[in-house]
Amino acid sequence: MKTIIHISIIGVIVGLIFIGCEDGKVELSSGNKIDTQTLKEAESMDKVSYAGLESVFLDTKTIASNGKPMLLIFGKNNCTYCDKLKDDIKADAQLQDLLTNHFATYYINIDYSKIHHITFDTTKDPIQIATSDLAREYRVRPTPTLIFLDSTGRAFFLYPGYITPAKFQALLQHTRELKNVDSKDIESLTNKLSALIA
Repeated sequence: MKTIIHISIIGVIVGLIFIGCEDGKVELSSGNKIDTQTLKEAESMDKVSYAGLESVFLDTKTIASNGKPMLLIFGKNNCTYCDKLKDDIKADAQLQDLLTNHFATYYINIDYSKIHHITFDTTKDPIQIATSDLAREYRVRPTPTLIFLDSTGRAFFLYPGYITPAKFQALLQHTRELKNVDSKDIESLTNKLSALIA
């Protein structure tokens, strides 16, 4: 019985390979050459996730601290609370100002596959990592998930789920100067930040 199910599944997959993508938008290339336009479209698919916030969220192809604390916001498509968080940011000029001027802020859509080149203040060569591996690295479960890092790449606070604008603003105000957090201070800092937004 299991063999029949496995053969059926393989048949469906093989069938989809030959039937799928007949709308003319996707073409198989000969060799390793991909035209520039196709490559650009694939690399920027995730930008649709944060349309209207391009001035707040930086392009995730290159993730760099640039001497600022970092904020990675992990989200996905059809996530009600991700959309609510983005709407809150769009509607609040103070949130936009804090995110733009005091943080290296990135919205990472885990529904898209992308290779990110990450550079912290202490790294010489960029670290290359796929979106799924990056989410796994930070143990992202619910979306949105906010990961705060110092400029050296040390994660010092993780907030899984939606956060109200007032609490988000308080969190940003208290973390905007944290460019270098000592590892021995992370536990007390996490407790302080958790109490601030409780």
